[in-house]
Amino acid sequence: MRILTLTSPDMVPGNSNSRDDIWELEAHLAELEPEAERRGHTLDLRVWSDPTLSAEGYDAVVVGTPWDYAQHVDHFLSVIDRLAAQSRVLNAPEVIRWNSDKTYLQQLGAAGVPTVPTLWLNDIGAEDVREANAHFGGPGVVVKRVVGAGATGQVMWTGEGPIPTPSAGRVMVQPFLPAAQSEGELSLIYFDGQFSHAAQKRPKAGDYRVQSLYGGTDTVYEPDSEALSVAKRALDAVKWDLLYARVDLMRHDGRLCLMELEVIEPYLYALQGPGMGVRFFDALDRLLERFSAV
Repeated sequence: MRILTLTSPDMVPGNSNSRDDIWELEAHLAELEPEAERRGHTLDLRVWSDPTLSAEGYDAVVVGTPWDYAQHVDHFLSVIDRLAAQSRVLNAPEVIRWNSDKTYLQQLGAAGVPTVPTLWLNDIGAEDVREANAHFGGPGVVVKRVVGAGATGQVMWTGEGPIPTPSAGRVMVQPFLPAAQSEGELSLIYFDGQFSHAAQKRPKAGDYRVQSLYGGTDTVYEPDSEALSVAKRALDAVKWDLLYARVDLMRHDGRLCLMELEVIEPYLYALQGPGMGVRFFDALDRLLERFSAV
C-alpha cells in the first residue's frame, strides 16, 4: 500500500528552516515508519502546498502535520478537495472543512457535550475584552481565532493591566481556566474510534499555553472514567468515520469540558503512546476495508 502523508514547509525533517517543534513530527514518524515497512507499505511525506503535489497512484492520503494550514485555510481546503478526487483522504474533506472552523464546538455543545462557555465575536477591541471578562466574572479571559491552530494569535488578559490587542476578524472569547496552570490539558488519542493513549500537558511556569513551542511539557496520562466518558460523547456526536482524533479536555467548575476535538492535523503524542504505529495502521486497514465494501 502506498500512503501519502502531508506536512507544512516548516515541518520537514532535515530542513534547517523547520520549526523548533520538528521533534514532534520526528517522534510521530519514528512510530509510523517502522510499522509501515513491516506491513510492506510505503509512507511518503510531502508538503501540502507544493504545486506539483499529486495523490495519483496512492491508496490513501493521511493529512498528517500541515501545521500552517490555518494561515492559508482556503488554499488548504482546495488542495484537500483536489487530492480527494485522486485518492481516499483521511480524515475526509467534509470532516476537515467542518473542523477548520471552531464554531463546530457550538454543534457539539448542542449535542450535550460539556464545553467551555464561549462568546463568539467579530473584530473586537479592548472594551469588548473588558466586557467579556465581566460577563464571565473573571479572573481573566482568553481570546482565540475562530480559524486558528497552535495558539497562534491567541491572547490572554488577566483582568488587570493593559489589554492586549486581539486578532482581527472572528474570535472566540472564553474564561481563563485556572486548571490550565495546575492539572493542565488532557489529550486522549483515538484511532477509528478506539482509545489508544493519552497525554497530560502542562505549561511552563507563568504561562498558560501547553504547546511545546511555548515551553509546555507532556507526560503519560491514564484517563479516568470521567475523561473517557466526555471523550466518547464528543466522538459519538460526530457522524463521520475518523481515522484519528484527539480529544482535548480541561477542567472548568469542577468538571471536564471539551476544549477541542482535533481531527485535521493533531500532534498524536507518540512519545506517550508506545506501539501507536500498530494501532494506527490497524485502524487504517479497517477503514479502507470498510470503504471498499460500500
